[in-house]
Amino acid sequence: MPEKKNGAVRVLVRVLRYALIAVMAAAIAVYICGVMSYDAAIEVFVDGESVGCVSSMSAVRGRVRLLESELSEAAGERYSLTGRVTFGVTNVREPEYLTYDDMDEALAAAVGRDFEDAYMLYVDNRMVGAYADREALEGLIGDIEDDILESGNDAYSDVRIDNHIRIEEQPCLRTSLMSLEEIDGLINPIVEYDAEMTYEVAAFSAAGAPAAAVDDDTDTDNVTRITAFSALAPEDDAVSDTAAVADIIDPDVDFGMIRQVAPENDFTLSYTFLSTETVNEILRFETRYIDDEERYTGDDEVVSEGSDGSRIVTYEISYDADGKEVSRREMAVGSYVSPVERVIIRGVKERPEPVPTGTFIWPCDTSKDISSGYGGRDLYGSYDFHLGIDIPNDEGTPIYAADGGEVVWAGFTPSYGNHVRIQHDGDLVTLYAHMKELKVSVGDKVFQGQQIGIMGHTGAAYGTHLHFEVRHGTVTTDPMKFLPETDAVIYW
Repeated sequence: MPEKKNGAVRVLVRVLRYALIAVMAAAIAVYICGVMSYDAAIEVFVDGESVGCVSSMSAVRGRVRLLESELSEAAGERYSLTGRVTFGVTNVREPEYLTYDDMDEALAAAVGRDFEDAYMLYVDNRMVGAYADREALEGLIGDIEDDILESGNDAYSDVRIDNHIRIEEQPCLRTSLMSLEEIDGLINPIVEYDAEMTYEVAAFSAAGAPAAAVDDDTDTDNVTRITAFSALAPEDDAVSDTAAVADIIDPDVDFGMIRQVAPENDFTLSYTFLSTETVNEILRFETRYIDDEERYTGDDEVVSEGSDGSRIVTYEISYDADGKEVSRREMAVGSYVSPVERVIIRGVKERPEPVPTGTFIWPCDTSKDISSGYGGRDLYGSYDFHLGIDIPNDEGTPIYAADGGEVVWAGFTPSYGNHVRIQHDGDLVTLYAHMKELKVSVGDKVFQGQQIGIMGHTGAAYGTHLHFEVRHGTVTTDPMKFLPETDAVIYW
């Protein structure tokens, strides 16, 4: 009986073993079939959250680069999604891949958390910071101009910002948003701004991240170290090596990087003081010469004296920050009187040698004949000996030297009036009397035909004329013996 029972157990165990093998085989078959029905796919994560699957990472990276480029251009500064878009491999049954629109929508959602539409302030095409209100930014610039003008102690009437300032509405990184006080601290040349904030901006920019003002989240210890380093290093004569100085102050701070970047982030505005001034300016007359080839050099004649003009002009005067005048610009002209030019007829004919020629020429124009000859005459009922000849003409008629020689007298006597005497060869002397004006002085060397005066009626003269004498020493002789023949009539 026991043997029969043991046989039955063995049969049951064998049956169960085969059944288990069959079940395991079936399970393996089911698993293999299930696995073979799944596909491997690339899963995309944005900021750690899965947004779907794609068949190729290059397509996603292309969309990311395009978005980075567009946003960098729109924001005016480099924007990067590096590290925020990641990939993983997953198995999905009949995967539905993301379209470009799906990918753009997922990226836009992430980007939207970084940007805000605001107004970016540019100084000389460099971004300073963004603010939500354009009018407030414009008002800030006006307030800064008022601050600058007030610093001039009422010495100026206006101020001009020399930098190119513009305000653009654009997508702005939230990290570039600032308060008006922070922007004022960066650009106002009058206020004392926080040096630590300035170096913090430099440090952020140097690291390739958006610039940000100091706030509650800022590593103030690091800012303090940077500020201390910047203040100490340039004046530390004991340590000349920059790296050594950096290690002394704080080995974790790259002062060299910050030192190079900080000046580029100096947005302090430059300016010019302005004032106006109204003055009465004298306009000097000019002189115009008319060349006369028939006149000898030096025998110039002024035909128009000329006169100065004037004008009332208002200038805008520019001064630098130290009050030094740098330029002035004409703004308006009031009363204006034009100057009158001076006109001179200028002789250009070469002057002869001032020596006697041995012959005489007529000393003036004889077109009005000779009113009185040499010798005895009846003068108003009494006898008189005339020592020369009288040649009448209009007042101002030029008087010329009859021959070359030296002027031995040029002055006034009661009888001859203004007169000139010229010494020629030997003891020969000519005398020219009653002139209105003399053109030569004692000691002058004159050439034949040189103007020595102008006709008048000074001294004991009756009417305008030239009294002309020829002398040998002190003895007079008839001038007609020395002068060329003429058609002039001697009336007396």
